[in-house]
Amino acid sequence: MGIANPAGIFSIVTLLVPFYVFYNLSSLFDNIFYGMGKTSPVFITSVVVNIGYYGIVYLLFRAGAFTASLQFVIFMFGCGMIVHFVCISLLYLRMLKKPQLIKNDHGSFIPE
Repeated sequence: MGIANPAGIFSIVTLLVPFYVFYNLSSLFDNIFYGMGKTSPVFITSVVVNIGYYGIVYLLFRAGAFTASLQFVIFMFGCGMIVHFVCISLLYLRMLKKPQLIKNDHGSFIPE
């Protein structure tokens, strides 16, 4: 493929693979919610990750707690994927424990 330094690319991919396992699993939960027509858990997760986690990381970066490097960016986004997974998983477990309402023959809803 004409890559001058394949070892460097391999080391980056090696760092990214575990994080993308979490991304894959959280994507599964996201799509279950989408399929059920429940987008509020995905919205809540987006707010927690994009404003909460990335907001804190940005403020810490601006305060000088981190220095910019490729490894920092990999771990920053990787940990963001893990935070997303934890948040959406907790919301999924909450949904499973919550009694679901089903529509009976008379048009009213009753707990399942």
